[in-house]
Amino acid sequence: MTWLKAGVIGYPVRHSVSPAMHQAAFNRLGLPVEYRAWEVKPAELATFVAGLRGGGWLGVNVTIPHKQAILPLLDILSPEAAAVGAVNTVVVADGKLTGHNTDVAGFLAGLPPGTDLRGGQALIIGAGGAAAAVVFGLLGLGLAEIGVFNRHPERAESLAARFAGRNPAGRVRVVRQDEVCAYARQCVLVVNCTPVGTAGMPLAGQLPLAPDCLAPGSFAYDLVYNPPETPWLRAARDRGARPISGLTMLVYQGAAAFRLWTGREAPVDVMFEAAQRALSEFNSASVSDGG
Repeated sequence: MTWLKAGVIGYPVRHSVSPAMHQAAFNRLGLPVEYRAWEVKPAELATFVAGLRGGGWLGVNVTIPHKQAILPLLDILSPEAAAVGAVNTVVVADGKLTGHNTDVAGFLAGLPPGTDLRGGQALIIGAGGAAAAVVFGLLGLGLAEIGVFNRHPERAESLAARFAGRNPAGRVRVVRQDEVCAYARQCVLVVNCTPVGTAGMPLAGQLPLAPDCLAPGSFAYDLVYNPPETPWLRAARDRGARPISGLTMLVYQGAAAFRLWTGREAPVDVMFEAAQRALSEFNSASVSDGG
């Protein structure tokens, strides 16, 4: 039996539970694939991607900071990846590398069933590849306005410009630092698309937005999944907002990637269980290490 390789590339990537989640799925279906995390520095990205063409690879997931930098290194982009301008999944087949974006489907799957955002405002915090996927996913949900805030205004301007005129129900605009809190209070949905609050990272324990900027009853969606309830989500719950963990997005974007690689439906329940177990082990180890 010939084993294939798959994995997640990023820098840093030690916090990822994707290896546990995907390996459990491959094992459940009896597929000979070894999935692991590959820590790839930005200067090493081109060399690593070129190596995928050498055979033995099924594909890779792509995370911070490579989702946009990887674009020119690929042969083909799916329509969704091209529209978003970011790739989180690469399929390797016959020496060709095809970039996909499954973050869109994963993000939408995380919204509670029956969620109706029509006519409301949403605030996106961040302007990287994940933020672009979120804006793209929101375009068809009838929002009157989508605001983008980033501590580097030029990045928010670039993202807003990418989707200018593409929101059928309204507009996509930049939100300034001095208005972000007041703007957030008018929103039905606020999404953190930054790594702020990720366990084991330099910004662990910090908040992307003050909780008193959230309107009671609004949705606070944190794409950070480690821990499953971040400090920001905990504070949002106390404020009366409705928290949404990034864990659902993680699993469903992973399930979509699994389908692209294998042509098989992913065992989503197995992936959820493995991800939750890996998160529990990661955080237990952090506590015992004093981290």
